[in-house]
Amino acid sequence: MRYCISERSLLPVIVGGASSFAQRFQDAARSVLQGIRAGPGMVRREVLEMGSFAIGVTANRRVLGSLNDLASLACFEIEDNPSIDLVTLAIKLAETPCSPLKYESPRTISLALLRHATP
Repeated sequence: MRYCISERSLLPVIVGGASSFAQRFQDAARSVLQGIRAGPGMVRREVLEMGSFAIGVTANRRVLGSLNDLASLACFEIEDNPSIDLVTLAIKLAETPCSPLKYESPRTISLALLRHATP
């Protein structure tokens, strides 16, 4: 299981499985965006933008700390609900208020960023 988060909004995407990471990430990100109720146009635009992306470790301590916090919360949620699927888990984590976001949730920030993105 791989935990991924957006540097700008801290929106989590959790990717499982052993096949092509890029495709699994795109599918999971699409499902999370739909799950937080991003509009179809917003989801379509983001998925198109994900046509090419880079994966790497972060040097941003804010992102790393948030990723560690959300991963810990995910572990507790999985303990309480072992049958939870990864998209539902990510959507639930997206509601978590985060200090680096001035205690807004990744969901709220993501939707605001998507609304203001240029088509």
